[in-house]
Amino acid sequence: MPEIEEGFVPITPRDTVVGYEIVEEFGLIQASGVTGRGVGKEFFANIWDKLGGNNRSWENSFEQVMNRAYDNASKKVLENTDGGNAIVNARFDFGSTQRDMPYCVLTGQAVRVEKRE
Repeated sequence: MPEIEEGFVPITPRDTVVGYEIVEEFGLIQASGVTGRGVGKEFFANIWDKLGGNNRSWENSFEQVMNRAYDNASKKVLENTDGGNAIVNARFDFGSTQRDMPYCVLTGQAVRVEKRE
């Protein structure tokens, strides 16, 4: 198993990072990502939905908010813990606001892991 690169924070739904041992726990970490949708995208997305097509615009929006939540959680671990370098037991929750703005909330356990010998 390779070493974890500086600045990269593995995030996993498992209770451990494969090949690593948890040596310190820092508690719950939560981060979110949200994005607005343009009027044009919404207009064409509604037409496409009525035609029964696959709405790639929505798929891209949810991918964007998931990546934002991932980035925000990584930053929180690196900046707000003393040596945290991973998130375990991660859960991604998706939804949309009343104004059809997609969002993602990532919740997990911030930990410090070290490579097993």
